[in-house]
Amino acid sequence: AQGYQFQPSEQVRESDTIVSLVATGSGAAILPQLSVFHTPEGVTVCQLPQPLQRVVVAATPKDTDLSHAVWAFIDFLKQTDLSQI
Repeated sequence: AQGYQFQPSEQVRESDTIVSLVATGSGAAILPQLSVFHTPEGVTVCQLPQPLQRVVVAATPKDTDLSHAVWAFIDFLKQTDLSQI
């Protein structure tokens, strides 16, 4: 990474907490866009030059017969460009 070594000092899971830490000047973060839908005062959001990829899965109950509607939804997801979510 161009001579920089990334060493996070804290690990936080909740997006709201991360955004609050950024707002108080405690650092910066890379977050999903939905996490900063309501940007607090003091936080600037900028689009990254290259979109990051994430794996999206469909979760269903184990050992359960799924309805036709659920299968149709899963088929829809498989055929849809999910890169914008």
